[in-house]
Amino acid sequence: MYKIQCVKCSSEFTEKQTITRCLNCGQALDIQFDMKRLKKSVNEYVLHNTPLSALKYLNFYPIKNREKIISLNEGNTPLVFSEKLGEKYGIKKLYIKDEGKNPTGVFKDRGSLVEISKAMELGAKGIVVASTGNMAASVSAYSAKAGVPCYVLVPEGTPLGKLSQSLAYGGKVIKIRGTYADCVRLSEEMAIKYDYLLAGDYAFRGEGQKSIAYEIIEQLNWEVPDVVICPVGCGTNLYGIAKGFFEWFELGLIKTVPRIIGVQPEKADTLCSAFAAGEKEQRTIDFPKSLCGAVNIGTPLDDMKLLQIIRKSKGNFEMIDDTTVLTAQKNMATLSSVFTEPSGAIPIACLEKLLQQQKISSDETVVCIATGLGLKDPHSATILFPNLPAVDKSMEEITAFLNSGMLDMQSKKGDQNVLFSTPASIDEIRNIAEKEFSFDSTKNPDLFLALCEEVKFFFERRSEMKKSEFHLILEEVISDFHFQSEKILKIIDFSGTTSFSKKATACVKVEILGEYAESCAEGTGVVDAAISAIESLIKEKTNFSIQLKNYEVKVPSGGVDATVRVKMKFIDNNNNSVRVVGVSSDVVVASLLAYQKGFARLYDKK
Repeated sequence: MYKIQCVKCSSEFTEKQTITRCLNCGQALDIQFDMKRLKKSVNEYVLHNTPLSALKYLNFYPIKNREKIISLNEGNTPLVFSEKLGEKYGIKKLYIKDEGKNPTGVFKDRGSLVEISKAMELGAKGIVVASTGNMAASVSAYSAKAGVPCYVLVPEGTPLGKLSQSLAYGGKVIKIRGTYADCVRLSEEMAIKYDYLLAGDYAFRGEGQKSIAYEIIEQLNWEVPDVVICPVGCGTNLYGIAKGFFEWFELGLIKTVPRIIGVQPEKADTLCSAFAAGEKEQRTIDFPKSLCGAVNIGTPLDDMKLLQIIRKSKGNFEMIDDTTVLTAQKNMATLSSVFTEPSGAIPIACLEKLLQQQKISSDETVVCIATGLGLKDPHSATILFPNLPAVDKSMEEITAFLNSGMLDMQSKKGDQNVLFSTPASIDEIRNIAEKEFSFDSTKNPDLFLALCEEVKFFFERRSEMKKSEFHLILEEVISDFHFQSEKILKIIDFSGTTSFSKKATACVKVEILGEYAESCAEGTGVVDAAISAIESLIKEKTNFSIQLKNYEVKVPSGGVDATVRVKMKFIDNNNNSVRVVGVSSDVVVASLLAYQKGFARLYDKK
């Protein structure tokens, strides 16, 4: 029914020889069906009348022994008609294929159906895969169903959160002191040495991805969309989708094939530039840096066959920046109730650009592939929204918070464009606050003055301000305005020194409950020393003390002159706790501002 063939040198192999790479030239392999034989096995009545499921399309997969099928009921994901989102982006018939509704929350489950079933068919003793996210989770889940061990190789330093699904499914995670490329090499060696199946973006996985195309056709009542847009990392998923359309066209099941458009992040542009230059292979990127982690791939294995099939479909490639992707991610959630990972928002993010370049038109039926659930990358989702403060348990405080405008600013966060290149005037601050952040300065005059003071303080250390930094400051001003912590503790100034050979020292000047005081102390760093000095004064002036339970430093904006955001959690002797935030261009200042808030708020509760 099918043969395994190299996409570059056309060498043919048996499944016992290789199912991953060409043994002669190292390029990707493809599965080529005997279409005449395949057509004889197709029952159109069954296709038209059987409920959707990836298992429905077994005739189109290269699986010989159906008793070895490993399935978690993948497929049958929603094709969401997105009318409001379409209105925003200028597409009248816009659909989202929500692959986040698969068993492990990602499109890869379709490929795992075929790949792990093939592993069982071939008698593999185990599965090995190099991955740090979606692939590891899916392969681990299907390996668990198959009852075979799954070994996941990841670079040292991979966050545990990215591996939580794999670990929960019983994946045996091995951290490697090296790069992702080292993990790939070692996984290939493990597969050979221990007779494991090497899982990943290889030929059999791509065969499972064809079912996305099949379901789109059925969900559109056997009509073919004009355009299908999909994010591209290794290229395996989009190639499988495109191949699915072409196979059904060749079988006579559909009358046409959609234009296929692949989209990549600007910082992981391996195929877009190659396509534009008319090249047949990708351009390698050693260290791709897109926040779209699922497609942040520097050397896509399926480059040749994807470039070829997109040209065959008369489609295109395009690239988009990360900031636009984050905005699209939020728009998809608010206007279509589809919460996808950043990579899954790439097609929507690119719609406006594709329209402007006339690569799509507003009257066409456009299907965008949302590749995975938003919870696959929860950190990116938090970039979109402000860190909302807690309010005291009274209706008055809730009313004050609602009037503050904080809730209206959620869609404004994350913009890294420079807002002010010189110190901002009061009129400039008012204009930006009102137009960009819906902040009513006339309704909150005192709060606006506080904002102006904070912006002025910012420019004492920095020469320019990004939009995201202005947003951070505005958040903190609103958060703090209804509680004046400086009435309890005000840090007037500090100085500190540190070196390789000695402990850090710091001297502080503070005002505690209206009394001025100074002190100096040593510590492991300037922050520790300054807090120790403040605590000695607090102990002297009051009978109250707090304990620092958590200390977290984040840098929301990049570059040498980055803004620092410090989060601290404190607890007092009565088990009252509080979480506070300090924002500054200096980590020590941000830390002391957070400490000032934390002490004052707990003192107020004692």
